[in-house]
Amino acid sequence: MSLSTRTTGIAAAVMMLVAAAPAGATDIYKTVDENGQIIYTDRPPTPDAQPISLRELSVVEAPSYAPPQRDRDEGEPDTQASMNELRLMYRDFKLVSPAPEQNFWGTGQVATIAWDAGAPLEQGLSVVYFVNGEAVSDPTTASTFNTEPMDRGEHTARVDLIGPNNQVIASAGPVTFYVKQNSRLFNRGG
Repeated sequence: MSLSTRTTGIAAAVMMLVAAAPAGATDIYKTVDENGQIIYTDRPPTPDAQPISLRELSVVEAPSYAPPQRDRDEGEPDTQASMNELRLMYRDFKLVSPAPEQNFWGTGQVATIAWDAGAPLEQGLSVVYFVNGEAVSDPTTASTFNTEPMDRGEHTARVDLIGPNNQVIASAGPVTFYVKQNSRLFNRGG
């Protein structure tokens, strides 16, 4: 591995360490071990160690889903009875991934969300995927969804089954899950 590739990887690791650090814990220290390996840590390696300066992280807000408003046409039949039938038909609508308290390790910080309805979706039905309460997909019929890379830590997933009039027929979740990232500084094997 070239020095520039290793340095780029280390810089990315430092940014993740800063992002995962609790509020107020922003001091990061850089040291070089006896083998010439650069090590970043949030603890001073010596009493006289000085923290390094890092650029401020960018934060991008996720889009939220708001179903379009639709007025009922004159002479359109009351859909409440058909909505009740759909709710009964899809009463087994559930999230099958992530499992409650599931850890996602080594997935590039991507989580897979999947649902099962117990029956095929009727024409005109769709689902919307939510992460941390925010819609992360447009209405779709896909039974699985891979998130964008996420920050390490605790997250929630939910899926709404949407009817032809943009009414929620069923919801599954929220389920709490965790995105984890392996680190050379933390040996999970012992």
